[in-house]
Amino acid sequence: MKKIISILLILVMCLDLVACGEPAHIHEFGEWIITQTPTCTQSGMQERYCNCGEKQETTLGAQHDYTETVVQILTCEQSGLCKFTCKTCGHNYEETTDAPGHDWQSASCTTSKVCSRCQTESGEPLGHNYSNGACTRCGMTRTGTVTVKNTLPATFRSNVPYLTKGSIDAVTYSFSGSTLKVDIDYHKTYDEKGNNAMSGFWFYITIYDKDNTPVASDTLAINKNGVVNQKMHITYKTTLDASQDYTILFSEYYL
Repeated sequence: MKKIISILLILVMCLDLVACGEPAHIHEFGEWIITQTPTCTQSGMQERYCNCGEKQETTLGAQHDYTETVVQILTCEQSGLCKFTCKTCGHNYEETTDAPGHDWQSASCTTSKVCSRCQTESGEPLGHNYSNGACTRCGMTRTGTVTVKNTLPATFRSNVPYLTKGSIDAVTYSFSGSTLKVDIDYHKTYDEKGNNAMSGFWFYITIYDKDNTPVASDTLAINKNGVVNQKMHITYKTTLDASQDYTILFSEYYL
């Protein structure tokens, strides 16, 4: 009976220690030790021990040690193929990746459409769409070119009895908004007989667009009396699309 009472007292003391916050035992395990090495097809085992003698065991899964070989390179238009081979046992398998197709980025005014993945280009650039001197797509501004068809100096002669002659020596142009201003340096002379009775020399100006269609024309008259080999300057203005290309042709007009 006394022995039973002693055991009960010991249990009560243990409970009191736990109630008072006495810390529980914490295992301190050592390193894992492989007891059975896994293979490509068979699992293995490993174990470790606490200093109190407690043992833990875990299973090591079977696992191949694969190397990857690219058989067919993946592109936008071609599927990819890779082969995986185990270095230990030679087991192998293949994986195919479907071709994703091109990821086309839209063409711009100056570049064709291009794939963001492989940088392949397709088609042609859109080109600028000018309206009143500015591209409606990219905002780029442009002033058209003006070319003189005649070889300067362009020499002209009237067919009236007094053969007044003249030449256009230089032509420049400038756009201001939709107004084309053409500046003309003009040099008039008189007939070989020295007759200076004529008052001047007239000529046509005709402006053509890029399709060779006349879009503006006028008769320009220079009336300067009595001076032989007189040099003059005149300005001609007309309304045109400042972003387009034009050519100018001068032709004679009879006095």
